[in-house]
Amino acid sequence: MYKHIVIYTDGSRLSRKTLVAGIRLAKLAKGRVTVLYGVERFDPMIYAEGYVAEPAWVEDYERSSREHGKSYLRRAEQLAEKSGVSCTTRLVTVSRPYQEIISTARSRDCDTIVMPSRGRKGLTAMLLGSGTLEVLSRCKRPVLVVR
Repeated sequence: MYKHIVIYTDGSRLSRKTLVAGIRLAKLAKGRVTVLYGVERFDPMIYAEGYVAEPAWVEDYERSSREHGKSYLRRAEQLAEKSGVSCTTRLVTVSRPYQEIISTARSRDCDTIVMPSRGRKGLTAMLLGSGTLEVLSRCKRPVLVVR
């Protein structure tokens, strides 16, 4: 166990903490990591019913989000290298991050998942859902949730 860890990140502050925890765990276990960066798919319907985004704005959002993701993954590789941990990375566009987390863990034969918890509670969690809860309930692999 802990020989190949998938670490999910979206570039947030909590994700940085998650990245550090996952790399430390891999180092202790003499394992390796796959860092999965999820770029949230732009969905104009979340802003207002009937809203149509300007194509140029959507393209700019997607381009800048992917560039940020690539930069973040380069820093993740450097952090892993400094720690002596083998690291591969994957940048994906996601609608439902939990699906990609589980898929990556399966396809890359990862034995553990490390991911952040957004801390949604109550009505917000019911309406927006909890990616962490989805991974915990749908995946048979151990999951370390960082708060």
